[in-house]
Amino acid sequence: MMQNNILIYQKNLGLAVRKKRLQLGLTQKELAEKLSITHEWVNKIENGKANKISLDLVFKLHEELDIESNLTSKEETDEGV
Repeated sequence: MMQNNILIYQKNLGLAVRKKRLQLGLTQKELAEKLSITHEWVNKIENGKANKISLDLVFKLHEELDIESNLTSKEETDEGV
């Protein structure tokens, strides 16, 4: 059950990051620079492939992009992207 919640969170976090990044008109490279990570890492996050994302980075993403903190309660969609 916990593993499923983690996978749902990873997927929803990635979708939320991509949606908000595009709304803000940022490239993956620009967001990466703001977060002090590589654009490849941003790509992995957005595609739900970032398996070992640190809690610190999760907080930075939420703070920088002002995204919802509870992404396990419902599926995010690509609508409006």
